[in-house]
Order: sequence, then structure tokens, then C-alpha cells
Amino acid sequence: MRKFMFAVLAIAAITLTGCSKDDESNNPLSGTTWRYEETIYGTICIRELKFISNTECMGTWSEDNSIMDTHISGSEMVKYTYAHPVVYFYSLDGQQTVTATIDGNTLTTKAEVEGWDGRLETEYMEFIKQ
Repeated sequence: MRKFMFAVLAIAAITLTGCSKDDESNNPLSGTTWRYEETIYGTICIRELKFISNTECMGTWSEDNSIMDTHISGSEMVKYTYAHPVVYFYSLDGQQTVTATIDGNTLTTKAEVEGWDGRLETEYMEFIKQ
């Protein structure tokens, strides 16, 4: 009887583990990396989005200017939801910050940012799947 119960528990554990892996594979973003790069007035700007799971994404950025010998960088973990073809990004406090649309291997973000004159501007970035 003890061996039978052990076998039942083992099968149940394998079945439950299998389900969680299947759920992760249903999200095509999980495990992917997307990159945006441009040069503005001698500054190389790089942004990367690494979709760590079905709900978490690590955003990293860096800016290098060889003329002025400067380098700045940073990263931020954000939450996201995906409803093909739209991705909604949220800060950790739950505020929606950016939306994106996916078309093949291109992810285009749309964000409202404060311009140099204090007015809100719409900024678009096209990330390429790596």
C-alpha cells in the first residue's frame, strides 16, 4: 500500500510540473530578448527587453558617447501582460507605463514622455527580436 501511494504521489507531481511548463510555452515572449539601438549626436543608445517569464520583463539601457567620454546605464524590472499583438508594460506599483505592438520580429513601443519644453510627447522605439 505504501508503494502504491508513493507511485500515485509521484505521478501527480510529474503531471503538475508538466502543466506549469506547458503554460509557460503558451506565451511566445517568455525567454526572448529584443534590442533597440540608435546613434544620436554621437551617443550610442541601446535598450534591451528580456522577457524573463509570462509576467516579468527586465528592461536595460545604456548610452555611450566616445566624444565626451561618458557612459551611463541602468535597468528596471517591470510587469507585463500580452494579448496578441499588444504588450502592456506596468511599473511594479501597477501603473501602466508603455504599450507595444508586435509585428513579426519587430516590437514597437509607444510611450508618453516629457519633452525638453515640459510638454508630453509620444515616443516610438522599434525593437528587433534577437
